[in-house]
Amino acid sequence: MSHVFGDAMTSLTHVWRALLTPALLVSLLASFATVVIFRLTNGYALLDVIVNTPEALTRLPDELRVGLIRPYYQASMVTGMVHVAAAVLIALVSERIALTHLTGSGETGASAWRTASRRFVVGLGATLVVVAAVVLGVGLSVWLAPVQTVGTPNTPSFLVAILLFVALIGPGLWVGVGGSMTTPTAAAEEKGLFATIRRSFELVRGRWLATAGFLFLVGFLGFVSITLIQLVAIPLAASGRGNASLLLVAILGVITQGLLVAAIAVMCTHWYLDLRSRKEQVAKSDLG
Repeated sequence: MSHVFGDAMTSLTHVWRALLTPALLVSLLASFATVVIFRLTNGYALLDVIVNTPEALTRLPDELRVGLIRPYYQASMVTGMVHVAAAVLIALVSERIALTHLTGSGETGASAWRTASRRFVVGLGATLVVVAAVVLGVGLSVWLAPVQTVGTPNTPSFLVAILLFVALIGPGLWVGVGGSMTTPTAAAEEKGLFATIRRSFELVRGRWLATAGFLFLVGFLGFVSITLIQLVAIPLAASGRGNASLLLVAILGVITQGLLVAAIAVMCTHWYLDLRSRKEQVAKSDLG
Protein backbone atom coordinates (compact mmCIF):
# COMPACT_ATOMS: atom_id res chain seq x y z
CA MET A 1 0.00 0.00 0.00
CA SER A 2 2.75 2.44 0.93
CA HIS A 3 4.47 2.22 -2.46
CA VAL A 4 1.18 2.88 -4.29
CA PHE A 5 0.47 5.85 -2.06
CA GLY A 6 3.98 7.18 -2.58
CA ASP A 7 3.67 6.78 -6.36
CA ALA A 8 0.32 8.58 -6.28
CA MET A 9 1.78 11.52 -4.37
CA THR A 10 4.68 11.70 -6.84
CA SER A 11 2.23 11.59 -9.75
CA LEU A 12 0.30 14.51 -8.26
CA THR A 13 3.44 16.64 -8.36
CA HIS A 14 3.63 16.02 -12.11
CA VAL A 15 -0.01 16.45 -13.11
CA TRP A 16 -1.34 19.03 -10.67
CA ARG A 17 -1.31 21.82 -13.26
CA ALA A 18 -3.40 19.72 -15.65
CA LEU A 19 -5.85 19.01 -12.82
CA LEU A 20 -6.50 22.66 -12.08
CA THR A 21 -8.73 23.29 -15.09
CA PRO A 22 -11.25 20.45 -14.53
CA ALA A 23 -11.18 20.87 -10.74
CA LEU A 24 -11.85 24.61 -10.77
CA LEU A 25 -14.01 24.93 -13.88
CA VAL A 26 -16.47 22.15 -13.02
CA SER A 27 -16.66 23.14 -9.33
CA LEU A 28 -17.34 26.78 -10.19
CA LEU A 29 -20.06 25.80 -12.67
CA ALA A 30 -21.66 23.53 -10.06
CA SER A 31 -21.55 26.34 -7.50
CA PHE A 32 -23.13 28.77 -9.97
CA ALA A 33 -25.85 26.20 -10.68
CA THR A 34 -26.45 25.90 -6.93
CA VAL A 35 -27.03 29.64 -6.61
CA VAL A 36 -29.41 29.65 -9.59
CA ILE A 37 -31.40 26.64 -8.34
CA PHE A 38 -31.81 28.08 -4.84
CA ARG A 39 -32.96 31.39 -6.23
CA LEU A 40 -35.40 29.85 -8.71
CA THR A 41 -36.94 27.61 -6.02
CA ASN A 42 -36.81 30.26 -3.29
CA GLY A 43 -34.70 27.87 -1.23
CA TYR A 44 -32.79 30.81 0.24
CA ALA A 45 -35.88 31.98 2.14
CA LEU A 46 -35.37 29.48 4.96
CA LEU A 47 -31.68 30.38 5.29
CA ASP A 48 -32.57 34.07 5.38
CA VAL A 49 -34.96 33.50 8.27
CA ILE A 50 -32.50 31.29 10.17
CA VAL A 51 -29.65 33.80 9.81
CA ASN A 52 -31.54 37.05 10.35
CA THR A 53 -34.58 36.21 12.50
CA PRO A 54 -34.23 32.65 13.85
CA GLU A 55 -36.79 33.26 16.60
CA ALA A 56 -39.45 34.00 13.98
CA LEU A 57 -39.25 30.44 12.65
CA THR A 58 -40.77 28.98 15.82
CA ARG A 59 -43.63 31.48 15.74
CA LEU A 60 -44.66 30.78 12.16
CA PRO A 61 -47.84 28.76 11.51
CA ASP A 62 -47.19 25.20 10.35
CA GLU A 63 -48.30 25.99 6.79
CA LEU A 64 -45.85 28.88 6.44
CA ARG A 65 -43.05 26.90 8.09
CA VAL A 66 -43.57 24.02 5.66
CA GLY A 67 -43.70 26.55 2.83
CA LEU A 68 -40.21 27.69 3.81
CA ILE A 69 -38.73 24.25 4.50
CA ARG A 70 -40.03 22.40 1.42
CA PRO A 71 -38.31 24.64 -1.21
CA TYR A 72 -35.06 24.45 0.75
CA TYR A 73 -35.01 20.64 0.79
CA GLN A 74 -36.11 20.45 -2.83
CA ALA A 75 -33.29 22.78 -3.84
CA SER A 76 -30.85 20.82 -1.66
CA MET A 77 -31.78 17.54 -3.34
CA VAL A 78 -31.37 18.97 -6.84
CA THR A 79 -28.10 20.72 -6.06
CA GLY A 80 -26.86 17.59 -4.30
CA MET A 81 -27.30 15.68 -7.55
CA VAL A 82 -25.56 18.49 -9.44
CA HIS A 83 -22.54 18.27 -7.14
CA VAL A 84 -22.41 14.47 -7.39
CA ALA A 85 -22.42 14.77 -11.18
CA ALA A 86 -19.72 17.46 -11.00
CA ALA A 87 -17.56 15.28 -8.73
CA VAL A 88 -17.88 12.32 -11.13
CA LEU A 89 -16.90 14.48 -14.12
CA ILE A 90 -13.90 15.91 -12.25
CA ALA A 91 -12.88 12.38 -11.24
CA LEU A 92 -13.17 11.02 -14.78
CA VAL A 93 -11.12 13.83 -16.34
CA SER A 94 -8.51 13.59 -13.57
CA GLU A 95 -8.30 9.83 -13.97
CA ARG A 96 -7.77 10.17 -17.72
CA ILE A 97 -4.99 12.70 -17.03
CA ALA A 98 -3.40 10.33 -14.51
CA LEU A 99 -3.65 7.41 -16.94
CA THR A 100 -2.01 9.51 -19.66
CA HIS A 101 0.88 10.32 -17.34
CA LEU A 102 1.34 6.73 -16.12
CA THR A 103 0.92 4.87 -19.39
CA GLY A 104 2.52 7.44 -21.69
CA SER A 105 -0.45 7.26 -24.05
CA GLY A 106 0.16 10.77 -25.34
CA GLU A 107 -3.47 11.79 -24.76
CA THR A 108 -3.90 15.55 -24.61
CA GLY A 109 -5.96 17.49 -22.09
CA ALA A 110 -8.68 18.02 -24.69
CA SER A 111 -8.74 14.30 -25.43
CA ALA A 112 -9.03 13.56 -21.70
CA TRP A 113 -12.11 15.81 -21.58
CA ARG A 114 -13.65 14.08 -24.60
CA THR A 115 -13.08 10.61 -23.20
CA ALA A 116 -14.41 11.62 -19.78
CA SER A 117 -17.49 13.20 -21.37
CA ARG A 118 -18.15 10.08 -23.42
CA ARG A 119 -17.86 7.87 -20.32
CA PHE A 120 -19.73 10.29 -18.05
CA VAL A 121 -23.14 8.58 -18.17
CA VAL A 122 -21.61 5.21 -17.29
CA GLY A 123 -19.44 6.70 -14.53
CA LEU A 124 -22.29 8.66 -12.99
CA GLY A 125 -24.75 5.77 -13.26
CA ALA A 126 -22.32 3.30 -11.69
CA THR A 127 -21.55 5.74 -8.88
CA LEU A 128 -25.23 6.32 -8.14
CA VAL A 129 -25.96 2.59 -8.10
CA VAL A 130 -23.16 1.94 -5.59
CA VAL A 131 -24.14 4.93 -3.45
CA ALA A 132 -27.80 3.87 -3.53
CA ALA A 133 -26.87 0.34 -2.47
CA VAL A 134 -24.91 1.68 0.48
CA VAL A 135 -27.01 4.67 1.55
CA LEU A 136 -30.54 3.59 0.65
CA GLY A 137 -30.21 -0.13 1.23
CA VAL A 138 -28.35 0.06 4.52
CA GLY A 139 -29.48 3.47 5.74
CA LEU A 140 -33.20 2.99 5.20
CA SER A 141 -33.09 -0.50 6.68
CA VAL A 142 -31.35 0.81 9.79
CA TRP A 143 -33.71 3.70 10.43
CA LEU A 144 -37.07 2.66 8.96
CA ALA A 145 -37.22 -1.01 9.94
CA PRO A 146 -37.43 -0.29 13.71
CA VAL A 147 -40.28 2.16 13.18
CA GLN A 148 -42.15 -0.31 10.99
CA THR A 149 -41.51 -3.19 13.39
CA VAL A 150 -42.18 -1.53 16.73
CA GLY A 151 -44.40 1.32 15.68
CA THR A 152 -42.95 4.20 17.68
CA PRO A 153 -39.40 5.34 18.48
CA ASN A 154 -38.88 3.94 21.98
CA THR A 155 -36.36 1.75 23.80
CA PRO A 156 -37.22 -1.45 21.87
CA SER A 157 -36.98 0.37 18.53
CA PHE A 158 -33.62 1.79 19.58
CA LEU A 159 -32.35 -1.69 20.39
CA VAL A 160 -33.63 -3.01 17.06
CA ALA A 161 -31.83 -0.14 15.32
CA ILE A 162 -28.58 -1.08 17.07
CA LEU A 163 -28.95 -4.73 16.06
CA LEU A 164 -29.75 -3.80 12.45
CA PHE A 165 -26.81 -1.43 12.33
CA VAL A 166 -24.44 -4.17 13.54
CA ALA A 167 -25.94 -6.66 11.09
CA LEU A 168 -25.86 -4.33 8.07
CA ILE A 169 -22.69 -2.31 8.54
CA GLY A 170 -20.62 -5.21 7.22
CA PRO A 171 -22.50 -5.57 3.91
CA GLY A 172 -22.61 -1.79 3.59
CA LEU A 173 -18.84 -1.49 3.93
CA TRP A 174 -18.35 -4.44 1.58
CA VAL A 175 -20.45 -2.80 -1.14
CA GLY A 176 -18.80 0.59 -0.64
CA VAL A 177 -15.25 -0.74 -0.89
CA GLY A 178 -16.08 -3.22 -3.63
CA GLY A 179 -17.61 -0.48 -5.77
CA SER A 180 -14.90 2.08 -5.08
CA MET A 181 -13.12 1.44 -8.40
CA THR A 182 -16.12 2.26 -10.58
CA THR A 183 -14.97 5.68 -11.83
CA PRO A 184 -11.38 4.56 -12.57
CA THR A 185 -12.85 1.58 -14.42
CA ALA A 186 -15.26 3.82 -16.33
CA ALA A 187 -12.39 6.15 -17.25
CA ALA A 188 -10.05 3.38 -18.39
CA GLU A 189 -12.24 0.64 -19.88
CA GLU A 190 -15.01 0.56 -22.46
CA LYS A 191 -17.68 -1.21 -20.42
CA GLY A 192 -21.36 -0.66 -19.76
CA LEU A 193 -22.83 0.54 -16.49
CA PHE A 194 -23.32 -2.77 -14.70
CA ALA A 195 -20.23 -4.32 -16.30
CA THR A 196 -18.24 -1.43 -14.82
CA ILE A 197 -19.63 -2.16 -11.36
CA ARG A 198 -18.89 -5.89 -11.71
CA ARG A 199 -15.38 -5.08 -12.90
CA SER A 200 -14.79 -2.96 -9.78
CA PHE A 201 -15.84 -5.81 -7.50
CA GLU A 202 -13.69 -8.28 -9.47
CA LEU A 203 -10.61 -6.08 -9.09
CA VAL A 204 -11.15 -5.55 -5.36
CA ARG A 205 -11.83 -9.24 -4.69
CA GLY A 206 -8.89 -10.68 -2.78
CA ARG A 207 -7.62 -7.18 -1.93
CA TRP A 208 -10.65 -5.92 -0.01
CA LEU A 209 -8.85 -5.18 3.25
CA ALA A 210 -5.94 -3.52 1.48
CA THR A 211 -8.37 -1.44 -0.60
CA ALA A 212 -10.31 -0.45 2.51
CA GLY A 213 -7.08 0.58 4.20
CA PHE A 214 -6.00 2.63 1.19
CA LEU A 215 -9.39 4.37 0.99
CA PHE A 216 -9.28 5.07 4.73
CA LEU A 217 -5.83 6.65 4.39
CA VAL A 218 -6.91 8.77 1.43
CA GLY A 219 -10.10 9.78 3.23
CA PHE A 220 -8.18 10.68 6.37
CA LEU A 221 -5.83 12.93 4.42
CA GLY A 222 -8.85 14.55 2.78
CA PHE A 223 -10.39 15.14 6.21
CA VAL A 224 -7.15 16.72 7.46
CA SER A 225 -7.04 18.96 4.39
CA ILE A 226 -10.62 20.12 4.91
CA THR A 227 -9.91 20.75 8.60
CA LEU A 228 -6.90 22.89 7.76
CA ILE A 229 -8.95 24.88 5.25
CA GLN A 230 -11.63 25.42 7.90
CA LEU A 231 -9.01 26.78 10.29
CA VAL A 232 -8.42 29.48 7.70
CA ALA A 233 -12.03 29.91 6.59
CA ILE A 234 -13.70 30.24 10.01
CA PRO A 235 -11.62 33.26 11.13
CA LEU A 236 -12.26 34.88 7.73
CA ALA A 237 -16.01 34.35 8.07
CA ALA A 238 -15.95 35.75 11.62
CA SER A 239 -13.74 38.71 10.76
CA GLY A 240 -16.76 40.99 10.37
CA ARG A 241 -15.89 42.15 6.87
CA GLY A 242 -19.35 41.41 5.56
CA ASN A 243 -20.02 40.01 2.11
CA ALA A 244 -16.38 40.23 1.02
CA SER A 245 -15.21 37.75 3.66
CA LEU A 246 -18.14 35.41 3.00
CA LEU A 247 -17.42 35.48 -0.73
CA LEU A 248 -13.76 34.69 -0.07
CA VAL A 249 -14.74 31.76 2.15
CA ALA A 250 -17.13 30.46 -0.52
CA ILE A 251 -14.47 30.67 -3.23
CA LEU A 252 -11.97 28.93 -0.95
CA GLY A 253 -14.48 26.14 -0.35
CA VAL A 254 -15.15 25.67 -4.07
CA ILE A 255 -11.45 25.51 -4.90
CA THR A 256 -10.79 23.04 -2.09
CA GLN A 257 -13.68 20.80 -3.07
CA GLY A 258 -12.62 20.52 -6.70
CA LEU A 259 -8.94 19.98 -5.95
CA LEU A 260 -9.65 17.32 -3.32
CA VAL A 261 -11.87 15.36 -5.73
CA ALA A 262 -9.17 15.56 -8.41
CA ALA A 263 -6.40 14.49 -6.04
CA ILE A 264 -8.42 11.57 -4.66
CA ALA A 265 -9.25 10.49 -8.22
CA VAL A 266 -5.54 10.38 -9.12
CA MET A 267 -4.79 8.31 -6.01
CA CYS A 268 -7.61 5.88 -6.81
CA THR A 269 -6.29 5.57 -10.36
CA HIS A 270 -2.97 4.39 -8.98
CA TRP A 271 -4.75 1.83 -6.81
CA TYR A 272 -6.88 0.71 -9.75
CA LEU A 273 -3.77 0.16 -11.88
CA ASP A 274 -2.10 -1.71 -9.04
CA LEU A 275 -5.13 -4.00 -8.73
CA ARG A 276 -5.10 -4.63 -12.48
CA SER A 277 -1.38 -5.34 -12.56
CA ARG A 278 -1.79 -7.88 -9.77
CA LYS A 279 -4.82 -9.55 -11.38
CA GLU A 280 -3.63 -9.50 -14.96
CA GLN A 281 0.14 -9.63 -14.34
CA VAL A 282 1.00 -7.01 -16.94
CA ALA A 283 3.02 -3.85 -16.72
CA LYS A 284 1.19 -0.68 -15.74
CA SER A 285 2.45 0.99 -18.92
CA ASP A 286 0.34 -1.49 -20.90
CA LEU A 287 -2.87 -0.68 -19.03
CA GLY A 288 -5.40 2.09 -19.42
